[in-house]
Formats: sequence, structure tokens, C-alpha cells
Amino acid sequence: MANPANTTNVIVPANLTNHEKVAIVLASLDDEVAASILQQLDPETASQVISDIRELGIIPGSIREQVLRDCIAGIEEMRKSVRGGELRAAAVLTRAVGEKRAAVLLGDGKPNSRNPFAAMADVPPEQIAGALGREQPGLIGTVLRYLAPKTAADVLGLLPSQVRKQAAVFMCRSNRPSDDAIRHIEAFLASKIDPESRKARRADDSTDKIGTMANILQHVDRSVEEELLEAIDGFSAQVGSEIKDRLFTFEDIVRLGDADIRKIMQDVDVSSLAAALRGSSIDVREKIFNNMSKRAATGLKEEMEFTPKMRVSEVEAKQKEIVATIRRLDAEGQISLGQGGKDEYV
Repeated sequence: MANPANTTNVIVPANLTNHEKVAIVLASLDDEVAASILQQLDPETASQVISDIRELGIIPGSIREQVLRDCIAGIEEMRKSVRGGELRAAAVLTRAVGEKRAAVLLGDGKPNSRNPFAAMADVPPEQIAGALGREQPGLIGTVLRYLAPKTAADVLGLLPSQVRKQAAVFMCRSNRPSDDAIRHIEAFLASKIDPESRKARRADDSTDKIGTMANILQHVDRSVEEELLEAIDGFSAQVGSEIKDRLFTFEDIVRLGDADIRKIMQDVDVSSLAAALRGSSIDVREKIFNNMSKRAATGLKEEMEFTPKMRVSEVEAKQKEIVATIRRLDAEGQISLGQGGKDEYV
């Protein structure tokens, strides 16, 4: 970009790149407003815009006004535009032939041999958090998406509260960035971390946003989990509900201690439990039966056997009701989802 202080150069709005125009707009705004806009940009664009802001000299008012007019005109034009792309194609195809058939038609059957941020696999969480701590939540969320869930959870726990909440929401609402953007971020992060700390190791390139966040939340402290879930609920109650469903499923009952199982059954209606167990594994059933008296277990088995057939959706609904009860008891401190039977009551 030409420096306005240099009288031999003249800034012409038509010669400005889109990134430079965005830089001029952000430089014109209040810091808090500019920061909020910057957080919505993808990491690669945000990095380029910040670089352009650094290079700005004094921008004449006439050029600033012209850039603002160009941006407003661009926004108006965007409102009238039509956008295609992979996501749009997937949505249309799914509506036409169904989700499973669309997945087959869209997939090429070739696994992705590239593993973003695999070099970070053995880097201590403290170093990763130190390198990311002052970056935009979007960049942080992009990196965390590809780290092992335990590592990502540890990094989140080391970040400031507001930053990690924004990063968690970004992960839930944003799709996978382009390969070029990922490579730029990898190079940037690598430049800030001691090379001796990096050892390449294969990592999963997951595009399952909900699953990725659920896996991470399973490894964070309870207080951090609640904080991040609250932030995600604020972004989308539906996304928050989907994540909670994956944090603890009905099948995870087998991981609970016997005392916790008995406490749960005190709060669950027998008919609801009988319905829920219809769609469960043998291990879950045995876990329940083993924590009941012989007479009560026999009665539950009879109710499962002789009550009318139910739709799968109805069984799943009963399972979700029981899972909701389990999570409530955990939140109240009456049971513990994380102990796996190691902390029995006496």
C-alpha cells in the first residue's frame, strides 16, 4: 500500500486490495467494535488485515469515505448474490436423496493423508497455550479443533475465561478452513514454539464439530465445562443440547459406580427405565439389574417383556430423559460422572 506521507505516491481506491479496504474500515472504528468484527473473520484473513493495518499511514478523509462507500456497496451487492460451494451442494443433495446416500455420492472414499497440526502432538499444553494466548479466538479454535481432545482440554484450561468461551463458540459454528489457511496457521504456530518440543505423530483430521467439542469437554474441569457449555448455549441452544447428548450417553451408564447407579434409580420411574433398556446393550442391562434386588430386577424384566412394542424414537426419548436426570444429579453433586466406580459411597 502506498504511504500517504510520501508525496510521490498517490493512493487510488481502485488500486486497493479488499484486505486493505477492510484494514482502512477497521482503523476507522472504535477499538472494541473493530475487535468484534475481526473475531468474525477467518484466521488467514484476520492475519492479513492486521498486517495491512500495521502498514497504514495517514489515510486522507476523501479516500476513507470512498472506501466506506465501496464497502457499503459491496454489502448491498452481497445481499443479492448467490453462493455455491461444497456445503451448498451437500445441502441440496441431502434434501434430494437423503443423508446416507448423499454421503456416499459426495465422498471419494480416499482418506485424507494430511494431518493438520500433527507436529503439535507432543508439545506440552503450557507451550501451546503460551503461543496462542494473545491470538484471536478464531485462530485458537482452529488449532484446538485438530489437537488431541485431552491436549485441547488442557490448553483451554490455561486460557483466560473470555478467550476460551469465544474459542469454544467459534469451533461449534465454523466449518473447516481451507488447506491454505491451515498451512499458514501451522507455520505461524511453529514459529512460536521451540522446535525441540515438536515431534510429528498421526492425528485425526475431524470435521465433526460437535464430536470434537464433546471430546474436549470430557477432559476439562467441571467448572470449565459448565462455563463453555453456557457460552455455547448462548450461541445455539441446539448445538449445546447436541454436545450434552454426546458428553454422556445412555450407554455410558456402565462406567458409573454402583452407588451412583442406585441413586439414579431412586429418581427414575420404573416404566421409563424399562422402556429405555429396550434399546440398550446387555452390559447396560446387567449393570442395572445387578444394582437391584432380585425381586425388583424380575419385575423390571417382566415389564420390559410384556409391555407393548415401542418406536425406536420413543425408546431414545426415554433414554434422553434418564440421561438428563443423571446430568442433573451430577450437577447437584449427588453422583459423579467422572469417577467410573472409583469413589463409592459408604
